[in-house]
Order: sequence, then C-alpha cells, then structure tokens
Amino acid sequence: MFEKLKYLGIQKVLNQLNQFKNVSADGTVGEAMYTKICLEKILSILADQHEDRSACTVLDGGCGSGTMTVGLAEAGYSMTGIEIHKPSLSMAEVRAKESGVSVEWISGDLLPSLRALPSQKFNAVICMGVLYTCAEYKEIIGEYSRVLKSSGVFVGTFRSKHYFVTTLLRQKQFEKALYVAQHSEGLLKLASVPSYYNWQTPKEIQQLFNEYGLDVFRLQPIGVFSGSGYDGLASVIDVDQLTSEEIHSGLYELESMEWDDSLGAGRFMMAVGRKSSSS
Repeated sequence: MFEKLKYLGIQKVLNQLNQFKNVSADGTVGEAMYTKICLEKILSILADQHEDRSACTVLDGGCGSGTMTVGLAEAGYSMTGIEIHKPSLSMAEVRAKESGVSVEWISGDLLPSLRALPSQKFNAVICMGVLYTCAEYKEIIGEYSRVLKSSGVFVGTFRSKHYFVTTLLRQKQFEKALYVAQHSEGLLKLASVPSYYNWQTPKEIQQLFNEYGLDVFRLQPIGVFSGSGYDGLASVIDVDQLTSEEIHSGLYELESMEWDDSLGAGRFMMAVGRKSSSS
C-alpha cells in the first residue's frame, strides 16, 4: 500500500510538471509510424464490430494531441477524448477544427473523469500509450469496462517486460533489468528522471482483462523490429534516424504484420477485449 501511495504521489508531481511542457504537432518520425500502424488496426477492428460508424460512440482515454481521436472522427465515428495535459488538449482541439470534425473533449485526470461518466455509454474505448505510466491502471481498466456497453470493445496498449528489460540492458542497468523480470511495476530511470511504470506479459494481460469482464480476442505486438531513441529495440533499428522513404521501403510493412510468435517482444502489446454480456 505504501508503494502504491508513493507511485501515485510521484505520478501527480510529474503530471503537474508536464503541464509546462510544450508538444510538437506530429511528434517524432517513430511516433508517427507507430501511431499510423495503431490507427489502421483500430479502424479494422471497429469496422468488424460496427457497420454504422456514425452510430458507434468511441472514447479515447488519454487522447494526447488528438491524432488518434481526430483520425477516427474523420472516419465517421462519434468521438470523445479525455486528456489531462492542457497543451496537448489545445492542440487536439485545433487539429479537430482544421479537419472539420466534431469531438467532445474532456479536460482532466483520467480516472476521475471516467468516474464522472455514466455506465454503458460507449460502443468502444481506446487507450494508446497511456496505461503503462498510470499507477491506477487496474482501476482505469475497470472504469473502461463500466462505461462500455454490453459486447463493447476495449483496445489498449501495454508495455511488455521484454521492452523494459532490453531498454535497461542497453543502458547497462543490470540490477533494474532483473527487477523488471521479477516484478510488475516500479520506478525506472529511462530518460532524465525516475518515473513510475508498469509492465505485463501476454498471460498477465489476459488475466487483467478477465478480472474486469473483458474477454481478449486479439493480442499482438506493435514494433517488433524497431525502436525509438533510447529504447532497447532502437539498437536493432532506430526509426527516428530513418527517412520516410526508408521506413516505407519495407519496415512499415514488416511492423504492420501480425507476429503471433512474438507477442511479448514488441515496444507495445495491443490487446483487444470484448465486454461480456454478464458484466
């Protein structure tokens, strides 16, 4: 319990400090590639679930600068986005306006914002690149399940143990790499300051989803052969050092494929669960 309170305190301080950080419109080359891959997969998943896009309500939890939210709105989905970082939310609002789409934006911390929403409000919920930095990630997934309609779909990305172990080994943090292999959350110094992270194996994600009434029907890695900046997979290929032409000469296609034999080896694991009718 003490560890959890410590993690929550650190997360709160970092959230406050992050309010003073600006964001770029498109992020790095690597971020843009992985975002595009995720968006294409989400569009495919939602198309399989709902024929009438305009009647499909989707929540983007931790929507950032709105790339994913606006992309889905442009495809015809009825979107709601939650974001705590005010500069990112401002950029999301501009992005939506420039794209000519309507999005309901909610400014605030993710968990309290979710708790303020009515149950069974959305047909689908997405949460990209967020949960692994949230000390209350289990409670957040529980709220995602609550706001989903029966048979609604949740799509989330999670960091794997493999990702953090390779990243720490690249930095010669051998004791921390061993800690990650033996635990599921903690403080890691990957960049400038120690931050809270959590990580899972494919089996642990399935157990987590089942705990909150979500049946996993798709699980796949995102970014099996490449990384960005300091992360471990960047030692194979650092996408941020490539040109757009180099990315699309074969790497993009490789990273877009489904690698069932490498579930826990990607930068992220994308998990898709359906809310059971009894939940």
